[in-house]
Amino acid sequence: MADKIAAKAKEFGDKLGAAAVDTAEAIGEKPKAAGADAMQGVGRAVRNAADQIGDDAPAVAEYVRDAAAGIDKVAKGLRDNSVGELLDMAAKFGREQPIVLFAGAAVVGFALSRFMKSSNGKSTPQPDGETVREADAFPHNGGIGG
Repeated sequence: MADKIAAKAKEFGDKLGAAAVDTAEAIGEKPKAAGADAMQGVGRAVRNAADQIGDDAPAVAEYVRDAAAGIDKVAKGLRDNSVGELLDMAAKFGREQPIVLFAGAAVVGFALSRFMKSSNGKSTPQPDGETVREADAFPHNGGIGG
């Protein structure tokens, strides 16, 4: 009797897990497609930049074209792979290249912190030429009125 209950529970758990994966993949498809479209747009912009500098600096333009080809490859990978496959590839990359993954995460974290710090209040130019940020002009002192 206990074996039958355990088997039913396992079967239910397997079905529930499969449904959760299917739902997560379905939810992730729309942002994934939008990401692929955005990457494709970046690739076009980079390729246009290469075309503009091609006459003045052909060697640099070739590097920029190579970068555009890499961006196009990433966009194609986003478009052609399922969310689950992308997560599997990311996990595999993390296992194979943990230092690169850590360094990338550190760079992204640094960039986000700089962005958040720079957008931490509006800047207001003053008549004397200095700029005062709202966050500096009205510091939070932890209490109401004092």
